[in-house]
Amino acid sequence: MENFLIIIIIIFVFILVINFFMKNKIKSHIFNNVFKFVIYFFPIILFLFIFRYFFIEPFRIPSRSMVPNLYDGDFLLVNKFIYNLKIPVIDKKFLSISLPKNGDIIVFKHFSKKNFVKRVIGVPGDHIKYNNENLYINDNLIIKLYLFEDIDMNNDNIIFFPIESYKEELIKNISYNIYLRPWVKNISYIVNDLVVPNNSYFIIGDNRNLSYDSRTWGIVKEKDILGKVFLIWFSWDLYYKDIRWNRICINIS
Repeated sequence: MENFLIIIIIIFVFILVINFFMKNKIKSHIFNNVFKFVIYFFPIILFLFIFRYFFIEPFRIPSRSMVPNLYDGDFLLVNKFIYNLKIPVIDKKFLSISLPKNGDIIVFKHFSKKNFVKRVIGVPGDHIKYNNENLYINDNLIIKLYLFEDIDMNNDNIIFFPIESYKEELIKNISYNIYLRPWVKNISYIVNDLVVPNNSYFIIGDNRNLSYDSRTWGIVKEKDILGKVFLIWFSWDLYYKDIRWNRICINIS
């Protein structure tokens, strides 16, 4: 997005320079129309890019790692202003608004250069343990309330499998549903007393057995966080090829 914005600005400046030095030499009707179009619409395009870069950006869920709260095919709006503002191109923070909190659902830039969405579970200084589907924060076991048995799918092969739904209360007044398969053991999900470093965050997907996150590849740096998810504005069911009408305009706390 940043590179595209730079290209637009360069083209705009280039056309202005040509018009300034050669407007009396170039009598082309086509050039005059192009120049008028650029002059009229460039401010609008520039405003949209600035608004998207600094304030709100759309994002589509690429996987089922956040089920049952966010589904693959959900289209989200991300608040980029809530945490900090960055200078375009060099991506350097120049204004800090607030910091991510435990329970926030964030979008961040993974080291693979892809954008991922997960839930913040640990902030700087927190001691994190994860073993046998049990999550500990600062030696406190995070309570899970069993809800019911459900069905989930693997979005790669469309294979359905049983799942257990739980309600997890991270801290007081912050709770959400998660999916677990306690009969499936995965040693890569074991975390032994990790202390979250400064300017870093520990993140996990709500679909615990279908999420690659801080349990497998480590913490997320603050500089890589793009913003906080605050709204599902549209949802497309990739399996049934239909609109999920009940998931349109849902606020994410």
